[in-house]
Amino acid sequence: SIPGISAEALEKLRAQSVSGRFEEVKTVPGFPKPLVSSGIFSLRSGVLRWETQAPFASVMTISPAGIRFEAEGFESAPNASPAAGRVSALLAGILCGNFSVLSEPFELSGAEGPEGVIITAAPKDAQLAALISKIELRGRDVIERVDIAGAAAGGDRTVMRFSDVKA
Repeated sequence: SIPGISAEALEKLRAQSVSGRFEEVKTVPGFPKPLVSSGIFSLRSGVLRWETQAPFASVMTISPAGIRFEAEGFESAPNASPAAGRVSALLAGILCGNFSVLSEPFELSGAEGPEGVIITAAPKDAQLAALISKIELRGRDVIERVDIAGAAAGGDRTVMRFSDVKA
């Protein structure tokens, strides 16, 4: 459970598998314009396939076995670090509405309104807080937007918007 959000609203966000389109806008201090990428994603059986189509083609596969990256003429071996496994579990949890994966590393709070639910995740430990100041998730029937605020001075920020999502 998440304070401020009903069990019914959370249940609507749950799905075994999801797929759709994404747009990712990353704002980095010192860069004049945000970095924008877009493509398609799918999450099935705990495996996230993140296929960037613009500005250049690449495919990142995140699974419990690790993270694999493919781009024009390049392919990495799966990086099976414990961190890769945690990233995989967190992303899968967010996209499938299984927010319990966030409750260990983050303090969760939320609100419900006409635009759906807003879940705010604040890091519990200093190591994570040195990287991320907060994560905000928004959605109605699926997660539609993820906003990650970095902890660096000047604030890097990543906003992911999801569309045409099928659960």
